[in-house]
Amino acid sequence: MGPEVPYSVTANDHEIVTLAFTLAAAGFTVWKSRAIRLLPSGRILLVPAVMIAVSWAATVLEGFILPDFFNAVEHLSMLGAGISLGAWVIAARRREAVP
Repeated sequence: MGPEVPYSVTANDHEIVTLAFTLAAAGFTVWKSRAIRLLPSGRILLVPAVMIAVSWAATVLEGFILPDFFNAVEHLSMLGAGISLGAWVIAARRREAVP
């Protein structure tokens, strides 16, 4: 058995790396938000980016506090990101189809 830890942190190293990638992706999205908005229906595309960042942050937070709540936030955010991305694909295709 491993050494005893005086606190009960359950976040794994990969979750911390995920949080670092989340912060980097959020920074990149903010940096390129003007270019993203220039895409067909680009404003809709910013929604899944934010929801994915929320999901990744919730993944890390669930290891520290309120695990059931942040687990639900994580999965609902990914669901919302998928729906938003699907909405963007449909909106972008419709916009391209209009002559």
